[in-house]
Amino acid sequence: MLAHNYRLSELFEGMKWHQLVELILAAGVMVAIPISYHITIWLFYVLMGYGIIRHIVMLRRESSGKSVIEGPAIWKQFDFWGKLALGLTAGFWGLYVLSMIWSENISEGTQRIIVMLPLLLGSVYIATAGSRFLTTKRIRALGNIFICAIVVLFAVKLCIALEKLIFEGCELKDVWSTRFHKQPYTYMSMYLAAGLCYVFMEWLKGGYAQRRWWMIVAMVVMWMWTIIANSRAGMLTMYVLTLAMGVVLGLETSRATTALKGWMKGIVFVSVVWGASLGINASLPDNLQRLTNTIENEVKIANEKKSVTEEKDTTEKPKEDARKSLFKCGWAVVQRGPWYGYGVGDAENALVVEFEDYGYTSGVKERQNAHDQYMDALLTGGWFYLIVLVLIMGMVAITCMKNGVTAGWLYMGVMALNLCFESMLYREVGMIPFMVFTGGLLVLCRRDMKEPEIPFSGLTAVEEKSIGIGS
Repeated sequence: MLAHNYRLSELFEGMKWHQLVELILAAGVMVAIPISYHITIWLFYVLMGYGIIRHIVMLRRESSGKSVIEGPAIWKQFDFWGKLALGLTAGFWGLYVLSMIWSENISEGTQRIIVMLPLLLGSVYIATAGSRFLTTKRIRALGNIFICAIVVLFAVKLCIALEKLIFEGCELKDVWSTRFHKQPYTYMSMYLAAGLCYVFMEWLKGGYAQRRWWMIVAMVVMWMWTIIANSRAGMLTMYVLTLAMGVVLGLETSRATTALKGWMKGIVFVSVVWGASLGINASLPDNLQRLTNTIENEVKIANEKKSVTEEKDTTEKPKEDARKSLFKCGWAVVQRGPWYGYGVGDAENALVVEFEDYGYTSGVKERQNAHDQYMDALLTGGWFYLIVLVLIMGMVAITCMKNGVTAGWLYMGVMALNLCFESMLYREVGMIPFMVFTGGLLVLCRRDMKEPEIPFSGLTAVEEKSIGIGS
């Protein structure tokens, strides 16, 4: 799937001005994702509007024989699983529209449907793009732009932190508080995890063999930022993702060398990353406490799942029990509700009423959602909606596995875990990056990919060069 390197000029070979405009808009979205979700939203909708209209016009010209610069629609190049993933994603938005039938709060439902529109637009955009326009090299270039934006942004924030530490006497925990993160830190952790998956795939498949120092710097930055962001879901995800990366690294290296060397490399990789992460967390007491609270609360949730209908406590829950309160209220509403859910317009109101009865005043004041995408699907459309959500991620993971796109199934695993802690498809700040990353991964799984996959050699860049690999 990946070539070692490509020249910048190759990205623009044969491009027309209208294609260049679309590529620039896409690059703008990738830069904006880690910086500002307001800018991301605007750029995304401009890209979707311009891109879909342009794709349809060019495909009509292609079918009439007037143009061959776009190529056939990408939809035709997907395998069965890829087509099913795109269809289910667009259909998931349609199911939310359908749930308006049994919703009483039409205005709330309409607002939610508009917020979820990126699911439909992103699917249509990918399905209608021409295969000669949206190439592997351009997708990889967009991925690298995203990684560069993260690294540069981290460097800027590091300078701000040092300035406040040196000249203002702030404590480290105050310097890296959430006010220095323009993005909500849970969502930022998800972006960082997506970036880690992509860089790891480039490393594993031999991409940029002569620039491994850059990939190491990028991975270190993203791991450090995940820890500093102090997102409990982000930290847990990072540890699980590192373990998965270690297993993949061990398996791939074993195929190229020996089992002993492969698994030793995987074990060393996991040990170094986990050891460094735990060391940094130990120096930041607030981080370690948040992680401990999360584990304790998840154990309590599992033990008390069957007792959610018992006598309710009307006192406000302490802050560390917020997740437990959210889960208990959400599950109680699901149990009492109809099998087809409350509908997109009434699900949030039903949850807020339960917050009030339960005594969770923060949830009432802030009108919090379930903070669990699976629970949100249950509240809106029952078990059928939940199954469709799981199938979307499953289909993307399957097609990525079948086509050797390691970042794809790793990212789907990361998303599956993150959705347990946040309703990431409830807001555009989570939904748009999800569609951008998922769409890019699906493009890499097309049947018409001409670039051969480069097997992982398990050797260093110097060793590869000496035997003619990556030269």
